[in-house]
Amino acid sequence: MRNFKNIFVLLDRKIGDEATLDRAVEMARDNKARLTLAEVVEHVPERSNTLGFIDERAAHLERLVGGLRSTGIEVDEVVLQGPTFIAIIRHVLREGIDLVMITADGRGGLRDLFFGSNSLHLIRKAPCPVWVMKPVKHEPYKRIMAALDLAVGDPEHEGLNRRILELGVSLARNDGSELVITHAWDLEGADLEHSRMELPYGELEKLLEENETRHSTRLDELLEGIDLGQVRLEPHLERGDPGVVIPLLAETQKVDCIVMGTVCRTGISGFFIGNTAETILQQVACSVLTLKPKGFVSPVTLTG
Repeated sequence: MRNFKNIFVLLDRKIGDEATLDRAVEMARDNKARLTLAEVVEHVPERSNTLGFIDERAAHLERLVGGLRSTGIEVDEVVLQGPTFIAIIRHVLREGIDLVMITADGRGGLRDLFFGSNSLHLIRKAPCPVWVMKPVKHEPYKRIMAALDLAVGDPEHEGLNRRILELGVSLARNDGSELVITHAWDLEGADLEHSRMELPYGELEKLLEENETRHSTRLDELLEGIDLGQVRLEPHLERGDPGVVIPLLAETQKVDCIVMGTVCRTGISGFFIGNTAETILQQVACSVLTLKPKGFVSPVTLTG
């Protein structure tokens, strides 16, 4: 999986951190990437010496780092201070991190973790991809989903779809897994307006067939030029709300990881994750790797 060169892993002593670290080490080795292991100290416990508390965290990371360096991986450790998501994003900005990996909460799973959590803050605001890992033993994924949005034909969405697909293909090839390509579609524009009128059944069926063909053609065009060698594909073009279709498919297809985009207006400082993305994240219980469109500007800055 040759996509990332500067990987950041948060180790906050959760159940499942070992599996996240194993995946990160594997990626760093395959990509010849730099790896940073980190803890974040938000609050020093009462009656604790601040420097001593931070030193203890640093010593723990140093023990992990020492073992990894002996295998030839370029790895560093860092103890950050402050609100977790802000400290991480500032480190991302300073160091040019291109992937953040964190572990989901082993007690509540992804459904509880994403909302009102550092994970959601990072998914919303980090300028690089964020991979939230399900806290299970690290094993190759069997089924990976690339969730696409082919309804909008502007260059920003097309570029994001291509990155999602390329990353899904790379991950599937690396793990020897099946790639489930998913797009939920419905009638568009004028066709949607016409469908709200009482059209004869035959005309509505014709509109649906034309729209399904249009979306299928867009997927075929997207697949052109992408190296799909050694990857088993299973396309799913389903009519319906993606907030319903994607979580249901992820569950019925026993998907281990979803690669998906989040929607924003690029070039604007600040980001509100799209309603569809929030709906999906609220329902799934597998690992999720999220990407943002190019040009995204994080509202978190190095100062302030």
